[in-house]
Amino acid sequence: MIKKLNIKALLIILMLCNLLFAQSDKILIYGNCNIDEANKISEYLKSTSNIDLGFEITYEADLSFFKYPLIFLCGNSYLKLSEYQIVELNKMIINGSLLLIDNYNSDYTLSIFLKKLLPEYPEKNNSILEVFKNNPYGVDFEQFQFDTKQVYISEKLRVFALKEESIFESKLNNDNNLRLGSTIIFNYLIGN
Repeated sequence: MIKKLNIKALLIILMLCNLLFAQSDKILIYGNCNIDEANKISEYLKSTSNIDLGFEITYEADLSFFKYPLIFLCGNSYLKLSEYQIVELNKMIINGSLLLIDNYNSDYTLSIFLKKLLPEYPEKNNSILEVFKNNPYGVDFEQFQFDTKQVYISEKLRVFALKEESIFESKLNNDNNLRLGSTIIFNYLIGN
């Protein structure tokens, strides 16, 4: 009897520790993103769906991707990655991380980068409506007039790139930006 109680107590403790570590994930922001807008997305997610996560911004050259399940590369910061970082990023994406390239400028350079990053997976140009069929925050996709590129691995979105627009800039409708950023993160977290 006491042995069974000890085992149950141990299992409960392990489950609570697992939840504790799951809640401590950070989202990496690398490049020239607006951290204030990222924090607004975090607050919006927390208030609308009780998802508590934080953003961590870095400008470091010795950047490591291994501790981040979601990675935002802003602007053309993907061009500044070293060969080692590209290999590390490849491993993270293959193992299930999501890479978001926010506000890229050139289709040509992005295509070269994606072929270097994930040579065995083709890029796609699906409409944003096709990418996010699950729209839990009611994003008005018709308001967004930008191009996107995506890479899927086993039918799961693993790379999503926005051309010349940013979810971290307030020149777009601010509420819709919050909803778009939240939809991207929410769909990733539920496995879509």
